[in-house]
Amino acid sequence: MHYGVVIYDNSPIVTDYFGYLKVPLAPLLGGSGTVSVADWANASVVPASAFASGQGNLTAALVTYDELLAKYPYLVNEFNLPDPVPADLLLTWGESIEKYTLEATAFTYIQGFGNSLAQPAPTILKNFPAETVQSILTGGFLTPPDHANPEPYDAALPELGTNALISSNVTTIYRRRDCIEVSVSTATGCKLIQDLDEEEYSLFRHFNNSTTVGDAVLMNSGIPVNTSATNLNLAASYGVPAMPAIYGTGAVAGLSDLHTVYYGSSYALSDAHVKANILETTARLLKRLKHSSVDSATPEFVGFNAHNQ
Repeated sequence: MHYGVVIYDNSPIVTDYFGYLKVPLAPLLGGSGTVSVADWANASVVPASAFASGQGNLTAALVTYDELLAKYPYLVNEFNLPDPVPADLLLTWGESIEKYTLEATAFTYIQGFGNSLAQPAPTILKNFPAETVQSILTGGFLTPPDHANPEPYDAALPELGTNALISSNVTTIYRRRDCIEVSVSTATGCKLIQDLDEEEYSLFRHFNNSTTVGDAVLMNSGIPVNTSATNLNLAASYGVPAMPAIYGTGAVAGLSDLHTVYYGSSYALSDAHVKANILETTARLLKRLKHSSVDSATPEFVGFNAHNQ
């Protein structure tokens, strides 16, 4: 099923890796159907005119962002910053948006970071690279053809061998002075993983960015067929909705009763909490918009992944 990570930058590292795995890639084609913008928290539709006027010129913002990124090429591959640290890299992302007029990027593409506006600018600059910018500007994203999203994972599995823990769950974590021990329950029994010596632990504990990113597929959700919806709050800074929230939903090509859902939070949440919030928010929006389909909706999760960072 085509959800989760479904698009890739058109870069040598991507094409070489997929070539190594012998997995084909094809240009990402634009979707069809109805695309709407709504304020999911208040269960109201955002007029297209209000959305356009509040976002500014996306192309101009991306070009400016690309120029900003080019000033700090060392961010691509490392965390080491020069001394003194450049003033731009001491800003939050929200401050960077204001300084460089990047409003159009704030809502459209900077997702999956919890409260993205409060993140340090280097966090966004490292995770929104030049390759992605160029793919947006040129329409050059790639994807597995025929919605064969599991194919690269299946092809990589023999390469990973016993290092891949399939259908597994972390059962216990022990933080010792010299390492961290993680017990993982797998289909073939319990596995013990030891990681991080004292120096590594001292370094990584400074990265305090506990977020939840969830992707799901809903069946019989009540969302109209062939309709995608994006979450935007015009009352919030740059339209970025307060977390936790649904980023948006998407129609699944060829399957009228299925919709993808993408969700984010600025702190860790349980799977049960995320699922309940998705169902409650979706039902509230449909009811407020008086969609007849909400009365007969019997939503069911047919796919769900949570990525707690």
